[in-house]
Amino acid sequence: VSLKQPLESLKALAKLQAANCHHGDTACLSCCRGESTPDSTSTSEHSNSSTPPPPPLQDEYKGSTEEVQFHTLDQIIDEDIGAFGFFHLFIGFFAVCVQGSFATGVYASVFTDFTPDYHCNINNSSLFNRSRLDSDWICSDEYGDICTDWVYDRSVVESSASQEFNIVCDKAALKSLSGILRMSGILVGSFFFGWLSDVVGRVTSMTLASTILASAQMLTAFAWDYLTFTLLNVLSAGSGVGCFIVGFVYLFEWISSKYRTKVSIMLQSPFACGYMYLVLVAYFIRNWRDLQLLLAIVNMVLISARFVLPETARWLSSKGRNEDALHSLQFGARMNKKCLSEKIRIAEIKGEKEGDNGSEEKNVNTWTLVKERFLLIRLLILSWNWIVVTMCFYGLSLSSARDEKMYENMAAMAAIELPGYIISSMVIDCWGRRPILSFFQVLGGVCCICAGFIPLEYPTVKLILCLFGKMGVSAGFAVVYLYTAELFPTKVRNSALGLCSTMARFGGMVAPVIGDLEVIYVPLPLLLMGGCSVSAGVMAALLPETQGRSLPQTVEEAKFTKKTTF
Repeated sequence: VSLKQPLESLKALAKLQAANCHHGDTACLSCCRGESTPDSTSTSEHSNSSTPPPPPLQDEYKGSTEEVQFHTLDQIIDEDIGAFGFFHLFIGFFAVCVQGSFATGVYASVFTDFTPDYHCNINNSSLFNRSRLDSDWICSDEYGDICTDWVYDRSVVESSASQEFNIVCDKAALKSLSGILRMSGILVGSFFFGWLSDVVGRVTSMTLASTILASAQMLTAFAWDYLTFTLLNVLSAGSGVGCFIVGFVYLFEWISSKYRTKVSIMLQSPFACGYMYLVLVAYFIRNWRDLQLLLAIVNMVLISARFVLPETARWLSSKGRNEDALHSLQFGARMNKKCLSEKIRIAEIKGEKEGDNGSEEKNVNTWTLVKERFLLIRLLILSWNWIVVTMCFYGLSLSSARDEKMYENMAAMAAIELPGYIISSMVIDCWGRRPILSFFQVLGGVCCICAGFIPLEYPTVKLILCLFGKMGVSAGFAVVYLYTAELFPTKVRNSALGLCSTMARFGGMVAPVIGDLEVIYVPLPLLLMGGCSVSAGVMAALLPETQGRSLPQTVEEAKFTKKTTF
């Protein structure tokens, strides 16, 4: 019985005690407090009783009035921990560093596997002679025989894996194959660490991914042949994307619902920061083995996540570990200098009750994405958008690192991502998802096409257009994940996201080799990326708008019968 008012509790307790005692109300209350009463016989009875006296009235009142309070996790995070505080800065800084390490896993080979200008070693001279680049002495010696020893231009990098292992001339295709394998590592890593984080937890998965990344980078510094170098790079890319994905989910689950949409877009920015950090370090350390070693040592610090970060309360609660979830929440509240009441409990979120269409919803599964025509059309359009945005995102960055201005180009490509994320986060709630994705895809495509037709004599103009293209692609990349989640019903949402993400990895696998198409026609890589991006943007305009709508729970709700304009 909960006694909520002091006066009512006093009366109720008095009546309860009087019912078990032949004294009057006042006498019973007196004897229970250990006071004497006029009735000596009754007093003697109570004093000789083996039953201990009840606790004082005030203590009884306290225990009766404080009820257990059931709150949802969103309520606890928003109200009891606080929407923003030192706790969020603490976990945010650490998780952002973990996310940024992905850039070192996927882009480090741009510097460590850079192929500088080269020519065959004539007369055993170790000096690079640029005039010989226009001769036939690149892959053959002065006698016309196949060259076995080359001289490299060391003005861009002091040494690289391609240079040390002579991955040139007839072996040049191995570098393209290495790039494809590296991007395939991202595909495998996305699946593996996405699954692992749901099984063993976010913090454990993040720690394992950081450990594998740092270890692979350390071993790469001592690679003895190009095959070993390639396989370790695949491992670095796979574990790097694990760091990014799990770090993203970790922060997303701690973010207040007030800021979740905008912050989820800005959580793409740690990759850009890690990208700029990599370019800065590579600029000063131009020996590929030393660079790999330094990256590995810095990333080893991230392994400490296991010992300093609390597991997310959402994952713990999903596993039925509500007590552990409350400990994590109390940790966050203490860091924010707030008090989380001991009476608070996590409310269980029960599934939606089935209505008239309950039997229909029971049969909803991945096959529904194919059976329902409107869902299939959405899946195809979004899959194409994911493929294109990933291909252009990585393709523009990798294609910019092919000449002596590699460091300047790569730094610009990294920095231009931030305006794309900021702009999309600022306009997403007032403009909508569809216009952002469609507009920025078209913008990025048009810029790439224009850059393709700019003569080589105007490299600055070409670079500026490519940068605007990269900004558009980055803005599209930031919103496509959120938009995809909002277009599909609950029971097939994860399946749709998984299929689209898988298709995106194929776009990433094409990115390392798309720049090689310039041997066929110089503008071809940019024209191909631009044309695909424009087509994806036009197709995105056919999708329905999701701004202001609740996440669809059923297939019927996902139909969005209300018309919206572009």
